[in-house]
Amino acid sequence: MATTFRDSTEFVKGEDGAWIGYSRPLDEGFHYYELIIDGAHVPDPNSKYYFGAMRWGSGIEIPAHDRDFYALKNVPHGQVREIYFHSDSTDSERRAFVYTPPGYDRNQEVPPRMRLSSNFFQRVRASTFQNSVIYGLFEDASRYTRHP
Repeated sequence: MATTFRDSTEFVKGEDGAWIGYSRPLDEGFHYYELIIDGAHVPDPNSKYYFGAMRWGSGIEIPAHDRDFYALKNVPHGQVREIYFHSDSTDSERRAFVYTPPGYDRNQEVPPRMRLSSNFFQRVRASTFQNSVIYGLFEDASRYTRHP
């Protein structure tokens, strides 16, 4: 048994039945990986399954030194809404995700909006989950932005 992390060791089964292995120190950020069991690459059952780099894989987040910058903040949060619309340019029905700021439905003036899009091959749920950082940054920034 092993993992796909570069420079990792084979796993060895300990006396207590736990498998133990080591990898090189990983850089900060998100890393995809798989377990290798009898030559087969399989997902880690203790990890969420993510789609990125045009493939599925288990993932691990190594906290960054500036993680507080990206952390969810105690500020009002808006919503990400899924909408369907007709596109004249493609003559087809399309789907979009639109961020609406807090109080959007109660606000009489037109507040700013942000359309979220992702790589064509990226799953929408993964995109929304992994881009949650954007929402926090946008929320924080909106506190300091004046709207006409």
